[in-house]
Amino acid sequence: MSKWAGDIETTAGWIFLFGFVITCVFGFVLLFVFSKFLKTIVWLVLDATIVICLAMTFMLSFKGGMLVGSPLEDISDKVAAEVASTGLASAGLQHDKDMQKTYEMGAYFMMAATIILFVMVCFYRKKVNIAIGVMKEASDAIEKMPALVVWPFLPYIFQLGLFAYTVYIGMYIASAGDIDVSDFGSTVGVTLNATDFKSYSSSNLVHVLGAFHFFGFLWTDQLIQAISMCTTAGAISAYYFARDKSSDDLGKAGLSAMARSLWNSIRYNLGSLAAGSLIIAIIKFLRYCLMYLDKETKDAQKKSVALRVVMKCAQCCLRCLEKFLKYITRNAYIIIAIKGKSFCSATKEAFGLLFSNMSTFAVAEAITHFIMLLSKVAITISVTFCFFLYVSNNSDYEIYGKTPLSNEFIPVLVVLLVTYLVASTFMEVFHLAVGTVIICFCIDKEDNKDNPNGYYMSSELLKAVGLKKEDLHKKPEDDLHIEGVGKSDENFPIFLSYCWSNSKDAEDHKEVGSAVGSAGPEGGAGR
Repeated sequence: MSKWAGDIETTAGWIFLFGFVITCVFGFVLLFVFSKFLKTIVWLVLDATIVICLAMTFMLSFKGGMLVGSPLEDISDKVAAEVASTGLASAGLQHDKDMQKTYEMGAYFMMAATIILFVMVCFYRKKVNIAIGVMKEASDAIEKMPALVVWPFLPYIFQLGLFAYTVYIGMYIASAGDIDVSDFGSTVGVTLNATDFKSYSSSNLVHVLGAFHFFGFLWTDQLIQAISMCTTAGAISAYYFARDKSSDDLGKAGLSAMARSLWNSIRYNLGSLAAGSLIIAIIKFLRYCLMYLDKETKDAQKKSVALRVVMKCAQCCLRCLEKFLKYITRNAYIIIAIKGKSFCSATKEAFGLLFSNMSTFAVAEAITHFIMLLSKVAITISVTFCFFLYVSNNSDYEIYGKTPLSNEFIPVLVVLLVTYLVASTFMEVFHLAVGTVIICFCIDKEDNKDNPNGYYMSSELLKAVGLKKEDLHKKPEDDLHIEGVGKSDENFPIFLSYCWSNSKDAEDHKEVGSAVGSAGPEGGAGR
């Protein structure tokens, strides 16, 4: 272990360079590729998937004796003939017949899957194009605001500090039990170590305080994540609802947009984010309580199958409920970032958008998750392979070099883990950006259909929806200008325009046109 630690220390600088810097560079290169060739990539992947399914169907059909010329085509006749002549089929023929049935079932399954996939791709081709446009818009937003990729690491630092605080205080709580000194009287006049006559026992109050402390940790952790998501969503939505995407309002690398979005999250929406975090924390706390109960009843579960089934079903239901609520609250946080609504109002609107655009959300989520998986694997393998080539060809790390390594695969393994974590963080930002753009797109499509200044969506999204080019927004210089906000128009979300304005008369701008969302402090934490 000490040698492995020494290997990691020797290559620490290069681990940071490859695991963080080069991984981020690969991520931005991938986003650039997405912004230029995403449509081609997605359709190639979908077409290739259909072709692979067809190939597997034909292969299984051939193996299952369903095609002419298959070796197992007449296996049933051979088995019947052998049984008629000898009264018993040989083990080899019986095995071939069983395999033929297995291949035949697999062929029917793949045939059904291929048909369903083909029909879905044909039926949802418009939704696929919308999803591609949304992903390209998200890629462009992150390219214009690269600070979004670095931002999640700041909440990670707060979460590490929270974890350290929780452990430190938890040790104090755990040691706050009763000390038994009943045997002290029998040791009068004798010098003994304290451990010889003291014993420790915890009380129910300690358990209650420990549970309260742990729940506080869960709630605070979820609140940090909520602020992080709301900040990112606010910056992405500001980019989407900007007429001039190259405007200096976003700031260098998107820092100004993120700073204003963070301020909005804390100043106006903290109560709403705390409410959403509380719901997730309660569900997680119940899950952990159930896990503790499951551990304490292991012996009883061995004697009762019904108890074991009930326990597993309860854990599964709570896990599914947590996943569902996380998805809903994430969309609610995005609505909060855009409109500054209360948590309940934002959740209601998120439900409405989800059900009215269910196919769009489903297709976009499916494609995004698949692209994210491929991207994480591609980045991780590429960066790790480059680091392996560097380490294996560096003479300094050889056995007679300046700083020899005892095992060169240890640093490579560390780079693999670090690269995967960074790539996952990068792709999670991309995932949140896609979710934000989808909601912005749905709001834009619904609220700006009668807007004389047109839609905010990109030309590709406009084409995917089937609208004319004339419906696209006007040139930035023709837009209605709101002081302190940048070039905007009457349907720019009023909460964004209010919070982004530094002028004292920002309230006067609320009368400009119809509002998409609630304005100012009333739309935030107070409710």
